[in-house]
Amino acid sequence: MDFKMKISNIIIILLCFAFSKMNAQTDSSRINFERNLLDYQDIKAGIDYGDVKIISASRSAKSIKDLPVTVYVVTREEIQRNNYVTLVDVLRTVPGIKTSQVSDKNESFLLNGLEGNMYTKILINNLPVAPSVTGFLAISAQLPIRQAERIEIIFGPAAAIYGADATTGIINIITRDSEKRTFAVADVTIGENLYSYQNFMVGGKSGRDENVLKYSLYGSYMNFGAMNIVEGYDKVYNPLEYFGVRDIPIHLADGNVYHLHELTEELLESTGTEFDFELAPFYRGTLNSPTINNLPTSSILLGAEFRYKNFNFSYNYMQAKIHSSVGRTSFIYLFNNPENFYQRTTQRITLGHHFDFGNFLLESNLSLLHYRLDNRSSLGVDYRFDTQKAYVYEASDDLLFEQTLTYTPSEKFEFIFGASLQVSGNLPMTNEMATIFESDNYKPFSTQALPEIPLLGAFGFNPLVFYQAGLFMQAYYSTKKLKIVAGARYDINSLYRHAVSPRLAALYKFNEKTSVRVSSGYSFKAPPSSIIYSSIAFQVSSDIDSLSYAIIPNPDLRPEVFRSFELGFRYSFSKRVSVDVSAFSNEIKNLIFPAFIYIDREKYPRAYSLSDAGVRQYINTQKAKSVLLGLQASLRMKNIYTPINLSANFSFGYLQGAEILPDRGDNLTEISEVRQMPPLITKLNVSFSPFSRFYFNMNHVLMGSWRSRFIGNVGDTVEDIGKISGYYVLDLNMSYTISKNFTVFMKILNTFDEKYGGIDISGTDVDMLYNPQPGRNIRFGLNFTMN
Repeated sequence: MDFKMKISNIIIILLCFAFSKMNAQTDSSRINFERNLLDYQDIKAGIDYGDVKIISASRSAKSIKDLPVTVYVVTREEIQRNNYVTLVDVLRTVPGIKTSQVSDKNESFLLNGLEGNMYTKILINNLPVAPSVTGFLAISAQLPIRQAERIEIIFGPAAAIYGADATTGIINIITRDSEKRTFAVADVTIGENLYSYQNFMVGGKSGRDENVLKYSLYGSYMNFGAMNIVEGYDKVYNPLEYFGVRDIPIHLADGNVYHLHELTEELLESTGTEFDFELAPFYRGTLNSPTINNLPTSSILLGAEFRYKNFNFSYNYMQAKIHSSVGRTSFIYLFNNPENFYQRTTQRITLGHHFDFGNFLLESNLSLLHYRLDNRSSLGVDYRFDTQKAYVYEASDDLLFEQTLTYTPSEKFEFIFGASLQVSGNLPMTNEMATIFESDNYKPFSTQALPEIPLLGAFGFNPLVFYQAGLFMQAYYSTKKLKIVAGARYDINSLYRHAVSPRLAALYKFNEKTSVRVSSGYSFKAPPSSIIYSSIAFQVSSDIDSLSYAIIPNPDLRPEVFRSFELGFRYSFSKRVSVDVSAFSNEIKNLIFPAFIYIDREKYPRAYSLSDAGVRQYINTQKAKSVLLGLQASLRMKNIYTPINLSANFSFGYLQGAEILPDRGDNLTEISEVRQMPPLITKLNVSFSPFSRFYFNMNHVLMGSWRSRFIGNVGDTVEDIGKISGYYVLDLNMSYTISKNFTVFMKILNTFDEKYGGIDISGTDVDMLYNPQPGRNIRFGLNFTMN
């Protein structure tokens, strides 16, 4: 029985259980649970969400209007009505965020110029879900988006209270908690290009008085059998473009050598479809068109949560899978085999307890994050003589304990004290292997040496164990007009030196309509072990013992340092219309960058002679940095025309910046922009209900042009691959409520079938000219809700 069928059976069983509870006796008792627990009606209150209380910005419930930071909240109602499935679905509507629906991380986004999968701390119910070995979270439908009560998005560093790697912000997915005896929701969706999605959640509460057990069970399965990222993208898949952009000679089958500008249609016809690409023995296709089969992606989510008195327990199984060649040049990577994939599985177990006594709240959390890259994960490669399916593997286990104490001596003051300890065992991503890695050879929290490979030895196998301990404190001062947040965190990482992350923010209210805020923060991002020990090498040929090194490790990498400053203004024209404007400056030093370096032949004696000029390594220096300045304005209008419940959110962002990057020597090269970040980001989301049961939503996204991450050999000549064109995308969502329990909907993504690029894969020369994004996709679905 496959996993999809198991999911379907679970849905049927749990829905039957939910219906059987409908006749249970209603319990009118309520318990005083956590201070940060919010009712659904609290979330719906407030036109610009100013009265909504969130917990992510200060670790205790605060109204948005009382927080001196930029905050965006997406409610359960918005998630359900707009049929959001993934976190990136949600972020497509959030001001200032650039999203990518296809990447090597399944989906990704940019926040303040940095890739959010790595630099934004993503939480589920206040606890992190990104494995330490990767340093990033693969984003797909494996996250409980449909099960969320709300999603809190906090812009700016939050390292003072959430840890040193909360660099550009916090995204906290708060799952639904039941105040009903029984509830159930389910979704079924089908669409073009073999798309399907099933989702369910059932829950409720049982017991009386103080002995009340709250529970929820949920799961989902998504399959996109043929991502629509091929049609209309002939140029980026053309392997000749790889040579043309980088001015590499092309060896044709006629025995002659050409440059791209010398190739004509007549010449290509005369040479036929056969050709001789050096170092590409497994390439499949014609001279300018590779063989491309289905490029699939899928995800699985299973979860359970229980709350009893002061205790809570949760379990999550999250799996995300995607074709491993997406976004990579077709000259080096193969697209003909759908079985080349990355499959990442994360299991998380959490146990929490809180104790409320008078002015004190004591909270304890223990979590275990168990992550594995499936050992069948592989890249389709055409540059090796021995295999076209190169297998990789990585693993991590993170044990985290956190203790916080909240003290509220008066209405004006609140103090939060905390300590955390994380112990991590990592096996960074291995070297590419011709055979499947025996995963049993690696034991959690072990540094035991792994079986060596002939010629390569232990290269690419780097198990390690490390810890990170932290102490933090934050004070919150509040009067009718003035709100101040001040805090600091001290971290010790056994791989790096200690770090202090301060935070200071203030908000002043001139009146109930007008306020200004200022905030500054500091954090550091330690490089994950899979970056430190990034390793690719292989035997040159069967009769030569030399090795070709593509990437070698750098244990001397240091953490990146991030500083941020923001000045903001909020004004409410009325209960229905408000505006928020902010100006910010972000600077990141010790910027990690993939550079070409000269290989140390004493350390790598088998290195092939050509390796001298083409070995890549991640490096950073104190002078390498990136600076981004931005202006962000948002206009929110709620029910501005009541006959049709017309609402709209408009945002405009203007950004400018520069980067200083290291090279293989002691030189630095300056770029007068921040790569991948468009100077213009505009979004308009409009929703209305022309009839009582009909709902319509339009989301417009307009992006300016930007520069790709790959810039050639820094320090020699900055090779400008060229600007990546901006784009305009329109998504439509229409739904009709059949009855109290059932709603049908149709969703059209990329309505005008725009051909555009997303976030680059690696920032190296193996990337395509730009990362193709899905074309138009039409989906139909049915929602079921029971309370």
